[in-house]
Amino acid sequence: MARPSDYSRDLAVEIAWRSAEGKSLKTICEERGMPTLRTVFRWRRDHPEFDRLLQAAHADKADILFEEMIEIADAPVADAAEAARARNRIQARQWACAKLRPDRYAERSVNAHVVPSDPERPFSERTPRERIEFGMHLAFMLRLAAEDMRREREGKASTNA
Repeated sequence: MARPSDYSRDLAVEIAWRSAEGKSLKTICEERGMPTLRTVFRWRRDHPEFDRLLQAAHADKADILFEEMIEIADAPVADAAEAARARNRIQARQWACAKLRPDRYAERSVNAHVVPSDPERPFSERTPRERIEFGMHLAFMLRLAAEDMRREREGKASTNA
């Protein structure tokens, strides 16, 4: 079956949906019935509406990756190796989110010489995103500590038996 090379809005929307669901353009273009990667890049240049569709898909993909980070952080881990793998998966998604949607997920630099507006509460003003990230980090660390405590209790119980 020949690969499509003529631009169609339906195919463009399908590619954008698959991209938003987390698939890379390379993976999408390797699927049966999809155009080549070269064709997709040409469509992006020749059809501004397709480029806008893919940009919107990338923004959606970043939001999906953000939700996946929460799921990964909430999932139980069996051992330190699994915890390290989960941490790496979260960090990879954080990086991707920052690249796909820098306005929402990129780290903000803070100048050390900035004087807070209220010296009594210097770090009270956090963005909602910063509060969510702090909560995710705290939840992840608490989950690891709870798992360690559980394993320690189980280890003591088995040695006492």
